[in-house]
Amino acid sequence: LLFSTSLRAMETDNYYVWGHELHDSRAHINRYFDLTLEKAVKKANSLRSPQSCFALTALVGKELRSHWVHDNPVENWLMQELNSEEMWPATLDYVAQSIYRDPYLPYIPKFGLAPSVQVSGYYFGMDKLSHFASTGQDYFWIYLRERERVVAEQKATGAAILFGILDENSVHGYAASGVFSFADLEANYRGLLFYRRLCFEQEKAYLSQSESGQWKVTRPFNMAEYVDGAWDESFNLSHRLPWNWKKVAPVLEQEYCPMASSRAVNELMRFYTTTLRPSISRDHLNTLLSRNNPLIPKVEKSQSFSRLCRQ
Repeated sequence: LLFSTSLRAMETDNYYVWGHELHDSRAHINRYFDLTLEKAVKKANSLRSPQSCFALTALVGKELRSHWVHDNPVENWLMQELNSEEMWPATLDYVAQSIYRDPYLPYIPKFGLAPSVQVSGYYFGMDKLSHFASTGQDYFWIYLRERERVVAEQKATGAAILFGILDENSVHGYAASGVFSFADLEANYRGLLFYRRLCFEQEKAYLSQSESGQWKVTRPFNMAEYVDGAWDESFNLSHRLPWNWKKVAPVLEQEYCPMASSRAVNELMRFYTTTLRPSISRDHLNTLLSRNNPLIPKVEKSQSFSRLCRQ
């Protein structure tokens, strides 16, 4: 699983969208997921024998999963659908203007960075959609495996979150870019909730099956049910390896510390703080942090954005 997720998404720069008020992209994202659910249901119903919920979930995931850097179907579709008032920037090629303009790894500019979008007032990099749709399904398979072993729900969810932590500690974080992203982990967890709600849970289920075995979509998808400020890496700060921080810190200090005191940024951060959703993932991570678990890197005081801006 770790190998399969290793190259699905690169970094984003959520600071770069500061000062840009984007239109809400919720309708576009919802439309893509709705079309995907309809496609999977049509495929399942065309097969000779009735398909299980497990099989239908696999079909949905197949349509949504990434296979390469910036190759997530949702992201690719949005890059064609959205304009510069709905995503910023309207390109992957903005490394030279980003906090990664002086990359510590030479291949980062070649892959580009995910632009930011806005849903229900929350700004996040489009790479989070890859985490939601791809790594979220990995979380779901792990969760389901543990539940089938009669593991309690809390422990099953914890096993899935542990996978995400190991992923961020290796190929999806440190090894690829020197960044351990807590925002990535939150998007992963929200993806788990989405896949659970496809048809395994009756409450808020998107899909239902008739007595004859035919599937149908029972409610539309709504990304607003999943996203919050924890998806924004300028709010839910990442931990960086020292040589990554050494490259990024001067840009943050020179360009974004002056912006941090602006009315717009302060209102955005206040909005994030007051509207955070309950999250088993964040609670689990905070518990591990309080126990000084070596798998969870602390956002060191030396990497504190507020401290950097006071220097």
